[in-house]
Amino acid sequence: MRTDGIDMAPEAMTMARDAIAERYGDKYVPASPRIYKNKAKNAQEAHECIRPTEMSKDADALKLMDGDQRKLYDLIWKRTLACQMESARLERTTVEIASADGHVMLRATGQVVLFDGFLRVYEEGRDDVADDDEKRLPQIMQGDALKKAAASRYVEDFTKAAGVADDALIDAGDSGASGMQRKSGAILAEKHAVLGGQHFTQPPPRFTEATLVKRMEELGIGRPSTYASIVTTIQDRGYVRREGQRLIPEDKGRLVTAFLENYFKRYIGYDFTADLEDQLDKVSAGDAEYKKVLERFWRDFSAAIAETSELRITEVLEKINDVLAPHLFPATEDGSDPRLCPNCEIGRLSMRTARSGGAFIGCSNYPECRYTRPFGPPDPEAEASAIPPDGKLLGEDQGDEIRVFKGRFGPYVQRGAQTEEVPKPPRQSIPKDWEPEELELERAVMLLSLPREIGPHPEDGIMVWANIGRYGPYLKHAASTSDRGGTNANLEGIDEVFTVGMNRAVQLLAEKVASRGQRGVAAAPLRELGEHPVAGGPVNVMKGKYGPYVKWEKINATIPDTIEPEDITIDQAVQLIDERAEKAGKKKPAAKKKAAPKKKAVAKKPAAKKKAPSKKAAKKPDA
Repeated sequence: MRTDGIDMAPEAMTMARDAIAERYGDKYVPASPRIYKNKAKNAQEAHECIRPTEMSKDADALKLMDGDQRKLYDLIWKRTLACQMESARLERTTVEIASADGHVMLRATGQVVLFDGFLRVYEEGRDDVADDDEKRLPQIMQGDALKKAAASRYVEDFTKAAGVADDALIDAGDSGASGMQRKSGAILAEKHAVLGGQHFTQPPPRFTEATLVKRMEELGIGRPSTYASIVTTIQDRGYVRREGQRLIPEDKGRLVTAFLENYFKRYIGYDFTADLEDQLDKVSAGDAEYKKVLERFWRDFSAAIAETSELRITEVLEKINDVLAPHLFPATEDGSDPRLCPNCEIGRLSMRTARSGGAFIGCSNYPECRYTRPFGPPDPEAEASAIPPDGKLLGEDQGDEIRVFKGRFGPYVQRGAQTEEVPKPPRQSIPKDWEPEELELERAVMLLSLPREIGPHPEDGIMVWANIGRYGPYLKHAASTSDRGGTNANLEGIDEVFTVGMNRAVQLLAEKVASRGQRGVAAAPLRELGEHPVAGGPVNVMKGKYGPYVKWEKINATIPDTIEPEDITIDQAVQLIDERAEKAGKKKPAAKKKAAPKKKAVAKKPAAKKKAPSKKAAKKPDA
């Protein structure tokens, strides 16, 4: 069964009709089973719809305990039965009430359910069915006089009207208006029987994931198996953002859409996918050759790519500028040119591409004017609080201007101006934890004083420095901070760069040197719990990079947050080690086999010594 199928097996239809007749009566069963057809082109209807296997069992009968399972089954069961029930019959009535002189016309619309039909089981879009009396109109005939409703009927609605907190009485001198109460969004009559409300026309709602999928189905875009990936991709790539259930288009999505619509319009047309699927269906049916279909597609597509690749980047940018002009450069209140640079008032604003990727709005008078703003419509409030292209002046120190700038690699502070005589004035990056827009002169001067000399090391006389680097605040024991040698040690916070003294610096540097000397040496345990009760071997509590853990031989098991390392017992540690070993696919620690007792060696009798053969006396040679 698949969720995108709408076909139901004949035996399932029969079961549904029997369940409806038994539960609600024969009048809710239509004369013939209802058979639905998919209106979408190329719909795959080889699968049955998702439905209950036993129609007579509702959620209460199954006694489902899990809340989500219960809700899901209840939805499936209700919709399945509702699709095979008789139609509902409603009577809608519109009543127009006019004043005696005909100058005022009131209109009321209501409906009455004559026969609930499938609404008896399920009403789409409404979880709690409202009381019919809320929209039921009384029996009324043309020409009847108006009867006033019960007093105080609309008091609650009037109190919800936005605007003035206190009720304001309309001037009693106004004829016919004495005693009325008014708020900015409503007027309540004297007897509280008539309420005049204010209503504004709302724009069409934004797409949700569900309505977007429904629209794609109507246009024939994609297939049910691709809808989830489409919705996920446009969010992951930042083309849209999700606010509640609504999908709000982002400027990045507008940029991509403008490019594709102007240079690949054919391939993003609503009918392109459906047409291509028609051709693929002909291939599968044997009515077309797949190589010719692919050749025809690739010939046109490769030509479109080649044509686009020959364009200059400036042509593409100007084209997108023109297409997105109402969004990027909206008309100004005073009628001035919206693309005129507000900084130099000479150059024109245009979309630019950054080296690191992405896009921004910049001035055509670059490099004389360095005005930039994020890609998208202008935001005066954000620009007012942001750092201007020429830097934000914080004040003066020792006769030099101190400014904050936005650079390619992040914000920084600078002492003095960049001139031919001083092409590289003193600069210092602003730490990530500090807000550049809120930086004060005092802190900027502190940053520009870095690197800070703490003093010569008491052992060798080499200078000790405090500075802020790529990886945060640190100490350096070397002739200079640019020296590749020496010893570096991390500091805990940025403020410590400006306050750390020699004693603390010597201690941190010594600890760093000691830690280097301990590489390859086993770390000392925090606690020794004792021998493993089954397999033997020490079980210890160790200090790890990501928290304490217990260790036995080569198995490390993290200690959960619910257990304090000081309170863990040997039994708890063994249980954690067993769980870790099982999770890692290793065998649990087994009891070590006792070594067999050694047999006593039987004393052997010394072997009898063999008598050496007696040597015969050598014969004397004859004289």
